[in-house]
Amino acid sequence: MRKLVLPILILAWTFTPVTSKAANIVDNSSFESGLAPWSVTGLYTISMVYHHDGSRAMLGGGYGNPTTISQTIATIPGQRYTLSFWLMNLSRYPPTLTQVSWGPETVLTLTDQPFWVPSVPSSELWHNYVVPSLEATGTSTVLSFTIASNSGLCLDAVSLEPIEAGVPEPASAVLLGAALFVVFGLRRTLFRLRSPVSLRS
Repeated sequence: MRKLVLPILILAWTFTPVTSKAANIVDNSSFESGLAPWSVTGLYTISMVYHHDGSRAMLGGGYGNPTTISQTIATIPGQRYTLSFWLMNLSRYPPTLTQVSWGPETVLTLTDQPFWVPSVPSSELWHNYVVPSLEATGTSTVLSFTIASNSGLCLDAVSLEPIEAGVPEPASAVLLGAALFVVFGLRRTLFRLRSPVSLRS
């Protein structure tokens, strides 16, 4: 039986699921082409000074007045998605507010986010937030952010990716077949060696 250990390990390795990298389905996710197709209510601007990804970011919510930015995204009913985005608070004092909505539901509320520190490089003042499992109930879903602080908040690198189930790659399937062949070949050999030898007169 010890001779079966290696083939079985090979079998387990070849059958390990491989999850492919999903594509971001948010259009203009880093605001590199301006604002469209995002919709905005409230004060905002496209910042070319403070940005995490690329050369632009959306800056809004200044003077404590909330800014809401939203985009209608094509979705698949029942499909789950992972949301990721980056924020930088330009205010040195509280309060701050960020609310994230998925359709009619508020899925994340952030208050008193890290404040602006002049002595710290701006690249280190960006913070990443992730909402791991958002389920779509229709063929389109509105993703929206409401942000507010004394001096505004920067939003950048918004990512929404489908959560895909892991499946074996084609190469793994070939190796799986080879492993099965070895396993069954060894079993037949062991069976023959252990079979009693009949003596004929």
